[in-house]
Amino acid sequence: MVSSDRYLAISAIFKDEAPYLREWVDFHLRQGVEHFYLYDNGSSDDGPEILRPFVDQGLVTLIDWPITFARRGQARAASDALERARGVYSWLSFIDIDEFLFSPNAPLTEVLGEFENEVGVEVNWVCYGSSGLEQAPTAGVLASFLYRAPISWKRNRQFKSIVNVAHTIGPARRYAAHSFRYVNNRQAVNERRQKRSGFWGITSLLEHAAYRLIYPAYLRIALRFPLRFAAYTKRFVERPVSAERLRINHYVVKSREEYQRKRSRHGSMLAAKYAEDFFAYHDRNEVFDPILSAASRESDQSTRGDRGAPNV
Repeated sequence: MVSSDRYLAISAIFKDEAPYLREWVDFHLRQGVEHFYLYDNGSSDDGPEILRPFVDQGLVTLIDWPITFARRGQARAASDALERARGVYSWLSFIDIDEFLFSPNAPLTEVLGEFENEVGVEVNWVCYGSSGLEQAPTAGVLASFLYRAPISWKRNRQFKSIVNVAHTIGPARRYAAHSFRYVNNRQAVNERRQKRSGFWGITSLLEHAAYRLIYPAYLRIALRFPLRFAAYTKRFVERPVSAERLRINHYVVKSREEYQRKRSRHGSMLAAKYAEDFFAYHDRNEVFDPILSAASRESDQSTRGDRGAPNV
């Protein structure tokens, strides 16, 4: 087996997300991430130029990636990043530009060090809403969106993976890259070392059946009672949310103006997914939680330092 010289990298695919790239990269550098494999899925804005200083410093590998979602673009990018990282990095995380991976109470790399005998760690989302903002804020994401859903919300049971590269085969799903296949059919764990259970309670079985068989009616009920139903997921996860040691803040909708931009850049393929109902369901602002707001000030200071990344 080839040994890894470096520890943690991130892979992400993006399109027309220039306003968010610098803050996102800076944040994860401060968490101990050493490198980024970033796949440009046909951007028409100045995102590649914003990333140029990071590329020049060897922090970002920027890959032109015109493969569409319909052609398995996301999963194929994950497979490509996995091969690039193999033998170089111990851990590779797969997240999006609207997701911020961190540990609330210890250095991220220190926590990962406790899982080196595992094939992967599945980290739960903590979804944030619009904070009531209609227009895109001038401050960064972390300083602007401070209200979220309750941690236990069923939608937060979804997760993204940090894989142990040497023990990972590839994405488990044909189109997406949330979960992965591992050598010897081993399973990843969450922060409590719990695996996903294959056994569902009767309530979850009934909810999943309704989701599959009468989705329009199910969605209407979910929109009426959003904190009780897991809409917009084809994979029901029975394992409860755990986000005390590892966590992904997921700024899934941001302001209404930014959400409209998100709908536009994803085009017809995902137009049905990113409808107004999607915004209404995910616009959760029940809990004030500015856990990363201080990180936004650190990001502002870092951009005035030696790196020289341009302002957005």
